[in-house]
Amino acid sequence: MIDDVVLTTDGGPSRHAARRPVRGADRVSRLLMSVTRRLPADLKYVAVRVNGQPGMVCHRAGIVDLVWSLEMVDEGIVAFRSVLNPEKLA
Repeated sequence: MIDDVVLTTDGGPSRHAARRPVRGADRVSRLLMSVTRRLPADLKYVAVRVNGQPGMVCHRAGIVDLVWSLEMVDEGIVAFRSVLNPEKLA
């Protein structure tokens, strides 16, 4: 992860998410650690490619709950995107 990495979330009206982009490796790392500690135990993870980049689809009982995607360059991760909005995941 590069120092000026940016994390964006899209929770929509029914899901809690960061309202503004989170900037900087330290802040992004701390947020991700906090969030991942609170994920449901029954969440299943599948590694995928999202727009040609590494990502992960998380689902419960066969229903997609969230999608994470990374934007990578040679130096490391430049962007981390999280989509939680049920309307976009349907």
